[in-house]
Amino acid sequence: MRRAAIVLLLFCLALAGTAAATTLRQLTLAELKARAARIAELEVVSTINEEGGDMPFTLAVCRVRRNLRGPAGDSVVLRVPGGKRGDLTALVPGAPLPEVGDVFVAFLEADPAAYRGRPVWRPVALGQGMFALVERGGATWAIQVLDRAPERFRACGDAAADCLRRLNVLGLPLAELDQPAGE
Repeated sequence: MRRAAIVLLLFCLALAGTAAATTLRQLTLAELKARAARIAELEVVSTINEEGGDMPFTLAVCRVRRNLRGPAGDSVVLRVPGGKRGDLTALVPGAPLPEVGDVFVAFLEADPAAYRGRPVWRPVALGQGMFALVERGGATWAIQVLDRAPERFRACGDAAADCLRRLNVLGLPLAELDQPAGE
């Protein structure tokens, strides 16, 4: 137990040094679209913990439900910082860890890593480039997955636009994202 506490303390100190250097400016939807080489509606079918280096990463193998922009293909490997290393789970603020069954629209850029010879993608600006699909008022909304915003949006009793302003995250009806590839 004492050894685990020491390892946890050292791991937290290492992360604190890394996190202090990381600041992301809130991007607009236009900026997310401009930076994304690929935009797709994805469903997570499996996750793998990538160990090695200073920080663990999670690889999420996703089925492409719809490709909105970029290269065609029926699956995508998504790489996000954080994940399990032994008995510990590293969480990176602003970088949600995808779980099997999650469905979201992702604004993706190429990651230099590869997985089993396949290209790997990462969300633009960590969680800013990931939008959960939320059913509300007979419509499907795409809501950024920051700070539990999808759950808070679903529970909000106000008009959708008022909820989004209060939550201070990007969100819009899914139909507004559903534009031809190469828009």
